[in-house]
Amino acid sequence: LKLRWRGVVTESILAKYLPSRPAQSALQAFPFYTMKLNPAAPRNPDQRIAEDVDDVVGDCVDLTRALVSNTVSFFSFTRVLLRISPRAFYGLLLYALLGTGTTLGSFSNGLVRAQHALRSREAHFRFALLRVDECAES
Repeated sequence: LKLRWRGVVTESILAKYLPSRPAQSALQAFPFYTMKLNPAAPRNPDQRIAEDVDDVVGDCVDLTRALVSNTVSFFSFTRVLLRISPRAFYGLLLYALLGTGTTLGSFSNGLVRAQHALRSREAHFRFALLRVDECAES
């Protein structure tokens, strides 16, 4: 499943990144070049495509698998806990919802920014290593 999905996503991204048909303007003909000129575009997109697609597809498949497993576990334990003590169940449910809301509200934006900064540094590092390798051969 992961391999097929990776192939489809990679083909879709490469179709947008590399031109496969005649374009009406120069900007449409070379999207990879215009991305390099755009300061808001991610750095080194050509080096990040394969790695990012692998990460995203792998994480989505793992997240879906965990969601199904945790949903089954939740409903199984809900049934047991409701029979033992409905009051305890609703108290624990409220506690879990408040904890989840607090965590998402407090930490999620910072984690996204940190992950973006890490990816950008890794991309610069790979680019620098590529340049060192190219210069060593000449």
